[in-house]
Amino acid sequence: TVVVEVPEMGDEVQAIKAGLLEVADIIAVNKGDRAGADRAARQLRAMLSTAGGRVERKPPPVMVTTGTTGEGVATLADAIDAHRDRARTPAAARDRAVNQVRRALADVAARRAVEAADWDTTVQAVADRQLDPMTAAERLLEEGAG
Repeated sequence: TVVVEVPEMGDEVQAIKAGLLEVADIIAVNKGDRAGADRAARQLRAMLSTAGGRVERKPPPVMVTTGTTGEGVATLADAIDAHRDRARTPAAARDRAVNQVRRALADVAARRAVEAADWDTTVQAVADRQLDPMTAAERLLEEGAG
């Protein structure tokens, strides 16, 4: 999946919230001739490097293109071709399936933790520094599993 963003539109933050970048295999920041295009690409790269939802998956490349001049389009086309070739291998199919299962299990665990009876109390204890986040997460997951 190629996700196309444009600079100075706030799409970077909105895309993270919507989970759009979660499924991106390649990201193109179009309108590269506009001010802020390189900054938007840097911000996207930074967000993707720390995005916890991309379990065991390398962040997608972020490229800057300019549709009106064609700048960066050939590089984008090459990246699409390379991705297509990699995606067709049996190992890539297996990796995608494993990643989907991991994401699904993480979603279930997160939902159960949030639904735990003492969620609010635990969150407050962490905020008050009475409990560290790791211990809190373990307790919530244990409660959700029970």
